[in-house]
Amino acid sequence: LDEALAILFSTPFLVALLSGPLLGEWVGWRRWTAIAVGFFGVLVVVRPGFGGIHPAALLTFCGAICYALYVITTRVLARSDSSETTLFYSNLVGAVAMLPVIPFVWTPPNSALVVALMVLIGALGSGGHYLLILGHRLAPASTLAPFIYTQIVWTTTLGFLVFHDLPNRWTIVGGLIVVASGLYLLNRERKLGKAEPSAPVA
Repeated sequence: LDEALAILFSTPFLVALLSGPLLGEWVGWRRWTAIAVGFFGVLVVVRPGFGGIHPAALLTFCGAICYALYVITTRVLARSDSSETTLFYSNLVGAVAMLPVIPFVWTPPNSALVVALMVLIGALGSGGHYLLILGHRLAPASTLAPFIYTQIVWTTTLGFLVFHDLPNRWTIVGGLIVVASGLYLLNRERKLGKAEPSAPVA
């Protein structure tokens, strides 16, 4: 989990890259320096070319790209649609897209606990999604993206408690580099917050 999240943490860098041409929210050279440092941290974790990268890392990076595009799209929609509308259609499209796959992968829950956990996942996912939509209505995408870094604490801790996964030294060092660059980005955005454009509140 900790390695997968460190790769997923490239999302803020992708958002910063796309927010200029797609949203008109351009990133200055100081933040680009932090972005480069963050990518270096990701490379420390995955260690390409030294036998340390897992094939699944490519799937995680594809997930980061999809998430970055989701952030950009959410920011665009926040300028015209209500948060409730965006949440409804996001969930609807996802549900419809997955319906053809269900017969091939569905496994009936074997206990009430599993059903309760699945419902909890849905509730937490929808609640988190709604809060993300609200956030992107009020602030630039590159301002919000670094908040993803708080996940590394929770994921590493839960990975140890639930799955007994111990992060190796490369994951710890690379994760610290990524988090440090993200915190700098967040601080930079905070200082320039008044100068950044924000979407109107619906």
